[in-house]
Amino acid sequence: MEQPLFFFIRRRCTDAMNNERGVALLVTLSIMAILLAGAFSLHRTVLSHLVTQRTRLNNAQLEAMITSARQAAVALLIDDRKKNDIDSVQDAWADPEVIANTLKRLTFETGKLNYFIEDELGRIQINALVQYPQGRLPPQQQVDLWERILDGFISADETLFADVEPFTIIHSLIDWLDFGDGNAITGLNGAESDYYESLDPPYTCRNGPLQHISELRWIRGMNETLFEGVEGQPGLRDFLTVHGLPEDDSQFTFTGEININTAPEPVIRALLPEPYSDLAKAIVDYRDEKADGQFVNDLSQPGWYRNVPGMGNVPIDQIDQKRIRLKSHLFRIRMAAEINGQQKGVMMIIQRKEVSDGKLGCQVIRRESDPGAVSLLKQEKQADE
Repeated sequence: MEQPLFFFIRRRCTDAMNNERGVALLVTLSIMAILLAGAFSLHRTVLSHLVTQRTRLNNAQLEAMITSARQAAVALLIDDRKKNDIDSVQDAWADPEVIANTLKRLTFETGKLNYFIEDELGRIQINALVQYPQGRLPPQQQVDLWERILDGFISADETLFADVEPFTIIHSLIDWLDFGDGNAITGLNGAESDYYESLDPPYTCRNGPLQHISELRWIRGMNETLFEGVEGQPGLRDFLTVHGLPEDDSQFTFTGEININTAPEPVIRALLPEPYSDLAKAIVDYRDEKADGQFVNDLSQPGWYRNVPGMGNVPIDQIDQKRIRLKSHLFRIRMAAEINGQQKGVMMIIQRKEVSDGKLGCQVIRRESDPGAVSLLKQEKQADE
């Protein structure tokens, strides 16, 4: 009897030892799993922090590059004003080659940078469609200007813009801009608050100057394609501005003046009396004409456009010379930067003005994100190639 009892006791002891080893193994595996989970969590946290820090570092570098581009643009604009009292497409600030040379002097270890300067007063001033500070009756010459710019888009593609009604847009825009909320001026073609409040979602007529170009989307009759453009073709927004207050800020009124030295062809077309609108391209070609790498024609004298072939026949009383100017104080700078695959586009409107003791400076009056500006980086790459 003693021998079987011995084997029984030894087997129970062995089973106990085996169970303890299994429990120990399970405990060990559990601890390892916890440690591994903690390690993975720590890895993700550290990686997230690294990515965040890298993004912040990239953003800081991108902002520094944008600042460099703005300073380079401002230097060009100030230097230009010291040399002459007009602004035109013949100036250094409008020359892509000059801009490329300024970029070469801005050294960055990595990354790409480009910028572009445009005369803001080469555009049609939206807010000049109503006379401020009274904020009521529209100047007839501004109404005519809008008719011609809209007709130019419609005639370019009558199928695409078949539903666009210029008078509905113009009259509704007048109602949006003026200080009243009645239809005495524009009649049934206009739109006041009662019209917009009946929409889904409803909104209210501003009854004052547009603050941003995007507001034009809200105007009755505005076509999204007309506003934005299509298939690489510019839209109405590319030829308009909400800026245009006098250089000395002496009064709250939008002059409606357009710099014929810098205005793009569609704007020049709108400036010309309808029978002569086809001469817009001839004016642009005259401004751009070169011989041996030098501009041929002088744009510094009032009425220089009379020298354009065909323009001598245009009745002078049909061109409102009060709307035409040869110099500017407002400019649009579009800047784009890229570093480590991260991109940033910025648009600024700056005012060039005397700051003190005859010294010139530039004040930023608007800054906003401009994702479309990153296309400038492709231009910069093509220029390098």
